[in-house]
Amino acid sequence: MSAYRRRIALAAVLLAGFRAPQDSVGPQPLPPALADRDDIVIEYYDVSGDTAQALRAAINAARPTDTHDGKPVDARTQVRLQWRWQTMPGGCDLERAQVRMRATILLPRVTNYASLPDALRARWLSYLTILGEHEAGHVDIAQRGIPAVRDAIAAADCETAQQAARSAAAAISQAQIAYDAETRHGAMQGATFP
Repeated sequence: MSAYRRRIALAAVLLAGFRAPQDSVGPQPLPPALADRDDIVIEYYDVSGDTAQALRAAINAARPTDTHDGKPVDARTQVRLQWRWQTMPGGCDLERAQVRMRATILLPRVTNYASLPDALRARWLSYLTILGEHEAGHVDIAQRGIPAVRDAIAAADCETAQQAARSAAAAISQAQIAYDAETRHGAMQGATFP
């Protein structure tokens, strides 16, 4: 079996994981790794094309730039951490500091998804699945870093807590950069199209 046929077969298996209407093709589904997550906001940039090459050209023309290395990327995850604690006369309560995360993922969306030929739709879904897994990895890195931010705040005092939180958050940003360098923005994980 050729590599192309294996990818098509994989895409057919992965297609079952997407939440798409059974009686019609419908709009482009959300990648499984990003579905049913209330900690992620999904945004899109629209592309269209009737061939893999046309879709790639549309992505290249519209895709965002990574904020860390300035390279164009097919998808981007922005994570914002917010922290707060109670202040009172004579001090603050850093032990009960709250750290919250908001992640926004920008993905390509095929506007003519329903009219794509079956084989091209399967290729697109396979790509989108892996791309979604890569972006979910960014969210997971941030989530794993939240306890370190909370611990840094708790170990500080009222005067140094903001800087301690910023330093811990900077470590999360460095982990995000390392993840993209290691995976070449998901390409090493298979997030390439066509």
